[in-house]
Amino acid sequence: MIFLLRWIQKRRQERQHTKETKVLEAKRRIQREKRSKQQAQTLLLTLQELQRTMDPLIAAHVYNNRFCPFGLLPEELFLRNRVPRRRCCYTTSSYRETAGAGSAGAGTIRIGIYASMAANSSSTRAYPTRHCYACHTQHGISQFSYANQQPFQRYQERRCLGQQGSVQLCEHVQIAWATIKAHIDDWRQQQHGKGDWQACLDSFNIECHDASHDIRCTASEAPTWPRARLCTENIDPEIVLLTMEWTPHSRMDALSLSPWTVEYPRKG
Repeated sequence: MIFLLRWIQKRRQERQHTKETKVLEAKRRIQREKRSKQQAQTLLLTLQELQRTMDPLIAAHVYNNRFCPFGLLPEELFLRNRVPRRRCCYTTSSYRETAGAGSAGAGTIRIGIYASMAANSSSTRAYPTRHCYACHTQHGISQFSYANQQPFQRYQERRCLGQQGSVQLCEHVQIAWATIKAHIDDWRQQQHGKGDWQACLDSFNIECHDASHDIRCTASEAPTWPRARLCTENIDPEIVLLTMEWTPHSRMDALSLSPWTVEYPRKG
């Protein structure tokens, strides 16, 4: 009888201990979920703040490098996962042909120096396209600002960069097409149309030195800034390209945004 009572008491203690353990684990799980939600909200706010102050592509790189927990894992883990991943993920041996970065079709805009844009949509091979309600025609998606590239935007408000008359280097600097035209016209007047054309392009350099763009790893590194420069197209040297670029981080490759084409003749 005594042994039976002891066994019953022991069973009750075990059940009570199991119950308390489950309650404690449930509380810990709730606390972990709460912390995870708070962390996710903080990371989301951080990403939104980065997107507000810089190009979305740059913001994604900065976020992944500095704040994303997955991106902060040791590189050895990514190298280990790379080999087995190649055996379970299909790798294509052929790729759809797309226009090169220096061509007039990939991320370029064929516009006059003013707001007039070429009406012939076949002059660009950019894909997909969006309808410009200012030009009443389809343009490649790269011919719109990031805000106007969204597919579900109110159609009546979508205007191409040519109609807007300017392009945004960052949140702080806006470059008007008239500024580029004035730069080239001034150079022609000073050189009487016979100077070094490359010198004209090199002398155009617009940078933004806002503190939000200074994201160096260490103070010993030289800061880099978003900048806009002029160059000529490889296929047709008569076309001037406005190139926007920024090297935001020492461990990232130089990120060069797609050049916007300013169709401005060199001669004449």
